[in-house]
Amino acid sequence: MGFHNVQFPVGQTYGTEGGPGYETRIIETTSGAEQRIARKSQPRHQFDAAHNVRTISDISEILTFYHARRGAAASFRYKDWGDYATTSTLCTHDGSTVSDTDAIIGNGDGSETQFQLVKSYADVGFGVTRTITLPVANSVVIALDGTSQASGWSVNDTTGIVTFSTAPTAGQQVTAGFEHDVKTRFSKEVDVDGLRRVIQAHEMHEIPSIPLVEVINETPIPDTFWHGGASPDTALTADVTITLAQGMDHTYSPASGETGHAILLPDVSTMPDGGPHFYIHNEGVESFDIEDHAAVTIVTVTASKGVICSVSRDAVGDKTWRTMKSA
Repeated sequence: MGFHNVQFPVGQTYGTEGGPGYETRIIETTSGAEQRIARKSQPRHQFDAAHNVRTISDISEILTFYHARRGAAASFRYKDWGDYATTSTLCTHDGSTVSDTDAIIGNGDGSETQFQLVKSYADVGFGVTRTITLPVANSVVIALDGTSQASGWSVNDTTGIVTFSTAPTAGQQVTAGFEHDVKTRFSKEVDVDGLRRVIQAHEMHEIPSIPLVEVINETPIPDTFWHGGASPDTALTADVTITLAQGMDHTYSPASGETGHAILLPDVSTMPDGGPHFYIHNEGVESFDIEDHAAVTIVTVTASKGVICSVSRDAVGDKTWRTMKSA
């Protein structure tokens, strides 16, 4: 059923439990040495929203919302009271207000008119940039090089993309402030086992647990094993960046005259050792390059050839891309 642009009953979200996670896999040997594999670049939130459900009217409100979503079939907005704004405290119910310079969302180049809302969590040189797809539309404020922009732009409240009527000039810093929701769904346990209710007495009702899970990507990804299936044969008309989530097997067909294009691999430091991780085929008539995330060419793939890409270690132990071309 996709996404319903409605919010989980906000009065029921006070007192909820939950927060972000990265699903890091830890492989530990008996000696204590360990390998840590970060499975997600974006945090995934999980919540239990049952704490405040106590009365008949509470039960009725939750049941109506649950049935309207067909259980876990449709996702929806959820207000995370601990992290819903770009302020320094990550909220506004403490009296803080968002500022149009809270978050850097891009830099102008004179032609680009669309910028994705993002939110950064940085600490002593390290951090994560979180993609925000569900801004609260009337909360968004925008600035260019620190100057507030009251008009000349719009924001899509289901994608988080800001569109300018005139492209920011080259080098102009685009910043934003906003409140936002989290795209969530009911967990499969609630859908399969049912939304369990406890009726203790005439005016004493409760729902012991309402687990909710953040929806990161609603586009179905074929999955034959851990890191995906195959992408369709694609015409190559510009540089393309690929990720593990897009599958293992990639085929590109650059037409005559389509030269100078490249396939960019993920940052090798974020990848697990071993492989192969990608099979990249050239079914076109022109060559293309395979580059690392810094746009350094690793290998050139000529027509009707293919390359296997895996992650190895160099002489000093750093991760590096290794490729093997077909004959």
